[in-house]
Amino acid sequence: MSILATAPIIGGLINQISSSIDDLVTSDEERGHIDIEKKQIELKRLTAELKEQHMQLQINMAQAKHPSIFVAGTCEHSGC
Repeated sequence: MSILATAPIIGGLINQISSSIDDLVTSDEERGHIDIEKKQIELKRLTAELKEQHMQLQINMAQAKHPSIFVAGTCEHSGC
């Protein structure tokens, strides 16, 4: 009877150990999902950066077309 009484305790212990091991070990599929999420985050960051650069270029073009030197200004960037 004592063995049957400890069976639920052992089963619970095995579940806790297997759960802990599962938390520590990352499968190839999980690594793949993590890599995909990292690449999506990087893509969103790069997209936002490109949009910002595009908007700044639009502003620069509009200012450069203006007839007044005070709006157009001089080119301060080395690429001009």
